Amino acid sequence: GFSPFPMVCYMAGYRQYVLGNNTLALEYLQRACRMAAEEGYAHVMLLCYVTMGNCYSNTRELRQMEKHYTIARRLAQDLHRDEILRGIDYNLASSRLECGDTAAAYGYFSALAAPGIMDLHKLAICHEQLGHREQALAAVQQAEPMASGEMEQRMLALVRYRLEHPD
Repeated sequence: GFSPFPMVCYMAGYRQYVLGNNTLALEYLQRACRMAAEEGYAHVMLLCYVTMGNCYSNTRELRQMEKHYTIARRLAQDLHRDEILRGIDYNLASSRLECGDTAAAYGYFSALAAPGIMDLHKLAICHEQLGHREQALAAVQQAEPMASGEMEQRMLALVRYRLEHPD
């Protein structure tokens, strides 16, 4: 029969991740991952590895982040979870941008065939950091009609403000 314990433990770890308690989240997630592996729940293992990668991204531990995302990528490919693969790629590029590797982030965000609002937001920041003011403004303008919530509107407005007031 189905054992709910790996998923319950994952959910406890995910909650701590959402609350910003990365250390406690990692403890729960590692335990959940071990239990899921022992019981053969690959989908739960995938969720654990993605969330652990996110925790390491938050704490700027890039080597650990990449290690966990590499394992998550293998699981997502085997389980045909393309949306998770896209999320991993986005998180890797965003983390690189936040850690100063603008060129790597730009390589990802500029190559997307159908970028979403958050992709365009990050592309605008890449252009901004690379000194491409006009391209950054174009990315913001492309993203603005996609903004459905106040947070998205504020994020784009902040980038636009920096571009229009470089001092």
